Amino acid sequence: MKLLELYLELVEKESRHVSSAWKNCQITLYVASIVASFIAYISFTNALNGFNGNCMLFSEVSFVSGPLNCSQPDVMPFDVARTEWGDVGVCMFVQYVPVFSVIFSFPWAVLFTMCGTGGKTAKG
Repeated sequence: MKLLELYLELVEKESRHVSSAWKNCQITLYVASIVASFIAYISFTNALNGFNGNCMLFSEVSFVSGPLNCSQPDVMPFDVARTEWGDVGVCMFVQYVPVFSVIFSFPWAVLFTMCGTGGKTAKG
């Protein structure tokens, strides 16, 4: 005998049969994503400000050579005029990806907070 047709039906679980750990895990991961995205955005923005808005990614840094009259001999200053900075588009991409991560994580966190246990909440 040959099977001609297979019929499957997707049935939702009742909410009391869905573990609350599922909801808590999802919310925790989304909130952690939001916090990590804020930290990444602030850190990278501070790094860009430290280089006067120049993109330090994929750059060719030239250091000042010769005798230096500075109180910190361990720190070598870089030559701003001869340094080839990276593409600004790359730095803007790296800077704003965490912003989009927050934009997409926040609604999902709200969604799982409101109805994260799944199942039907009302009969009929």
